[in-house]
Amino acid sequence: SGEILIDATNGGTVTAERDLSIDSNSYDMTFDGVASKKNTLSAGEDLNIDAVTADVINNGNTLQSQLPADSTNTLNGGVTFEADDLYNRSLSGTALAIIYSSSGKVSSRDLTVVNSGGGVYSLNNRDTGGITITTAGDVFNESGRIVSNNGVTVNVGCDLYYRVMRAVAGSNSAVVRHCKRTNSFLFFKADRDVVTYDYGSLEVPDQAAYIQAARGDIQLNFTASGATGNLYNIGGEINADGGMDYVLVSTSIDNSGNDSAAAGGAGDTITLTNASTGDTYTYTVTGTETSNGNGFNNGRELLVKFVEGLNSYKAISGRFSDLSEYEVIEVSELADADDAFGLVFGSEQADQYTLTYNDSSGGSDTATTQTSQSDGSVYIGTSATAANNVNAVHNQAVVNGKSEYHTTCFFYCDRRGSSTVVATGGLISAQNQLAITVDGGAANPSFTPQDLSVNAVLTGADQTIGTSVDPDTGYIVNLGGRLTALNKNEDNANNAIDIQSASSNVNIITSAERLFMAMNRHQGMLAHGHAKIIAQDQGGSFTANMGRLNFTNLGDIRILGGSLSGGTSGEDIYSGGTQTDMDTLDPDRTYPVAESGNFNGHIGITNGFLSLF
Repeated sequence: SGEILIDATNGGTVTAERDLSIDSNSYDMTFDGVASKKNTLSAGEDLNIDAVTADVINNGNTLQSQLPADSTNTLNGGVTFEADDLYNRSLSGTALAIIYSSSGKVSSRDLTVVNSGGGVYSLNNRDTGGITITTAGDVFNESGRIVSNNGVTVNVGCDLYYRVMRAVAGSNSAVVRHCKRTNSFLFFKADRDVVTYDYGSLEVPDQAAYIQAARGDIQLNFTASGATGNLYNIGGEINADGGMDYVLVSTSIDNSGNDSAAAGGAGDTITLTNASTGDTYTYTVTGTETSNGNGFNNGRELLVKFVEGLNSYKAISGRFSDLSEYEVIEVSELADADDAFGLVFGSEQADQYTLTYNDSSGGSDTATTQTSQSDGSVYIGTSATAANNVNAVHNQAVVNGKSEYHTTCFFYCDRRGSSTVVATGGLISAQNQLAITVDGGAANPSFTPQDLSVNAVLTGADQTIGTSVDPDTGYIVNLGGRLTALNKNEDNANNAIDIQSASSNVNIITSAERLFMAMNRHQGMLAHGHAKIIAQDQGGSFTANMGRLNFTNLGDIRILGGSLSGGTSGEDIYSGGTQTDMDTLDPDRTYPVAESGNFNGHIGITNGFLSLF
């Protein structure tokens, strides 16, 4: 049939010691698993899955790069996927669909420096670890996990689905059932009431769909616009944990880009210093760093030797314990350029690091430490590139589970409650900054967001969202979800959450979800058990900690039981750079509520259990 099919029905692991590349030559590629088994396909360095114009389907397998424990920091451990459509679907809590990169190598789109030729380079110009997914069509991550110790980049030609699927039925509006039974004996009557609030269950219980970058940034690029290019985060989580700060060092070393002459000179020294801890490491150039003949440009070979020496020094001395990442990057494509290579260091104390190059011959070899930068940001769309912007965003928590309230009244009333109700996902979280750029659209007062977690809105074999319930162009919808940015730089003058449109207006609807949950309390010997059902609004929030919440080109905004919060005081809300407040943004806003639902009021012997004829 032309397909590539990897089927591990009995579980197990397939491992490549080095790079693993699978190319299907434009035929569908399927990794099949079973719900009761865990299957793993592992690459010792880079994992490359390339279906070109066909689909990649991962049903319940772990597809990963797993760097060896003794690897140096010059290895990548990256994971790349290229396909028409990508399906990453978990089958159970055992057979999770996982795409994982173990690489902890640095990646940040904001580390830039001007080289000697006047051009600007950044860490995007290097071979990097992390996960890169590129599709001409859709990406479906259904109760699956896309996890990287580095950054994650997704380039999608159509829609992005991070979602959980409901099992048969259920919605965010509970189905309420009431059952009452009365039994009589002589002059006595016993009442039994049961009230149930049922939200349904998930196809894969207790498993959200999520994308996570332990370090680095998350970049979601939508390479098409118009009717396609929507982000559906329905019961999913998008987390940039921001585990690292970085400092970039640019270098200019004689013959750095030359393959035929040694870079630098014997006796030169390269010294790394942490001003806070006093840790220092010095590497002395031997002039023989290029003798291993591995085909690299000589400047890279010299800096690789420095990195390997630092790695050994750390292991032996215990110094530089805060330094988690250090690697060589290529920063110039100019032939034989002296500034062709640089270094990146990752640490929570990155701003304390300097690297110096001492030219023993009095020449012009130098190393220049740049300003430290932070990772941990989520970028949805790219403000400088209209083609990469998202058409619309639908972010939604998915409520599932059941709450029950039982009342039995005879000589005394006994009330018991139970609840398994939870709101799953609907989280977009950045340790640093969250930036969303949408294709602008006109405000539509009649547009009412739908619950897109219900099966009734799905269509076709892929269960895509029907066009009749799609969010309008330019809309960001937040139903019971949370959009948060911690802004770890702690700078209230900058935006922690920045939402803007490429043209026209961005329109926002944020709404809390109402959950009915049971609460139990013991009332003493006579009243016995006591319970009630609590109705409580949750989610529908935009929260910018230690920074501003900014809407640029804001059109329509509706706040329905949700909340906006910016800065340390919770009041730093901006619209196009002008500070305002929520009531000005939406004078018709409503507020979250927490109140008791209806419950049986019988209290025992004097009320309701004794019935005389």
